[in-house]
Amino acid sequence: MSIQFPCFGRNLLLIFLSTIFSFSVAAQQPCPPATNINVSYNGPSSNGLHSYQVTWDTSPLVLFYTVEVTDLNNNVVYSTSSSSNLGTATIFTSLDAFYIIIGSECLWETSPTGITTIIDVPVNYYSLCHLLTDMQASGQESIIVFNGKNESTTYSLFEFCLAFCVSPDLSDLDCNDFKKQKRLESAHPILNIPSPISNDEAKITYFLAESSPISLSIYNQVGKKVRLISSKEIKDGGAHQVKVNLNGLPQGVYVIELKTEHAQITQRFIKVN
Repeated sequence: MSIQFPCFGRNLLLIFLSTIFSFSVAAQQPCPPATNINVSYNGPSSNGLHSYQVTWDTSPLVLFYTVEVTDLNNNVVYSTSSSSNLGTATIFTSLDAFYIIIGSECLWETSPTGITTIIDVPVNYYSLCHLLTDMQASGQESIIVFNGKNESTTYSLFEFCLAFCVSPDLSDLDCNDFKKQKRLESAHPILNIPSPISNDEAKITYFLAESSPISLSIYNQVGKKVRLISSKEIKDGGAHQVKVNLNGLPQGVYVIELKTEHAQITQRFIKVN
């Protein structure tokens, strides 16, 4: 004797079996991590902490996301959560350098991802250099550097290494270890000069994504060119260093400018006596 299900009952059974099958298929793949993470500065909050808005691309397979703020020793200082369809959260912290870790909660597992944000404190750049290997091992891909809170630049680990970690004090660190970062394919020129400078010689580091003629110049506060370091010199793609004699320049604020075939970037620095 065969069992007959009413039409309504058959539809419910089909929906139930389809749901079980879909879950079984989904559980065979990793819980999708948060992607395309961006951070913007909201300003100081009423409790005296700095407020930031975090956004990311979501996945329909994720039930909800957890957002944690940790210091550089991975101590959690703030946490919140966001529903799967929002992809945004507001965080609060007093730290100048911290990690944002976003966890994806699926029915079958949790998948964390991370991003490092540095806020306007140059001394922390160097403290992060020896953490790059750990960052890469944990799956982190980018570092956001805020300049004046409202403006920010996103670096891959490789780009950050070249911009801030090329120093005799860090001679054991090889930036090439981070070349496999995918953002390298579209890397922009990078320029770095230490600041403040207390002697008459400065070491300038710059990175080119491809071979290009470059010009390096230094300007004073009123826009007058005070040093021409290089003019339309062809340089190969990669990292370069050049020493500049600042003898004779009074103390003050200066701007160094790097011009390539397709880009122009500048960086301020301070010379002190």
